[in-house]
Amino acid sequence: MALVARHHSALDAVVLEHAACAAYCVPGRGGQVVFTTATLAALDDEQLAAVMQHERAHLRGRHHLVILAASSLRAAFPFVPAFRWAEDEVGRLTEMLADDAAARHADRLTLATALVRLAEGATPAGALGAGGQTALTRVKRLATPAAPLGRARGLVAVFGVALLAVTPLVLSVAPAAAVMSAGYCPVVLPQ
Repeated sequence: MALVARHHSALDAVVLEHAACAAYCVPGRGGQVVFTTATLAALDDEQLAAVMQHERAHLRGRHHLVILAASSLRAAFPFVPAFRWAEDEVGRLTEMLADDAAARHADRLTLATALVRLAEGATPAGALGAGGQTALTRVKRLATPAAPLGRARGLVAVFGVALLAVTPLVLSVAPAAAVMSAGYCPVVLPQ
């Protein structure tokens, strides 16, 4: 990569000369974060830091391995629609995981603004990019404030989970209780 890019020491990233905005990470041994010169020109320092956190989250989380597993299943079983859907969803969810990790270190709207600017950029095969096809959905998600459940909804959720946990137990005990109460099997105790 040293033949076509230069190291940016302040960002600890690689910079490629290119007219389109793009930011992505190249996984593997000593994974690298890559920015284009257009990205450096389009994003301010806070946005660059947020995107860097996003890409580092991909590398730390080894998201490429999860995506590889989903892609492998799709390639091995192309006739199974669930694997096609799973590959798309795994990609979207890993991007959201990286967004959430970046949002812990940067303002959500700063990250969302950076994603809008990066949405047009293409990511090379085998790399994980901050922009891409899922950027609009992710920007909407980042721009919407987190809505906690509140006390009433929290209680309903706890009651629902408890009901789900108890239901199988009740269903498994009900037939035995019905047989015992019907008197089909009288219990005879030896004298």
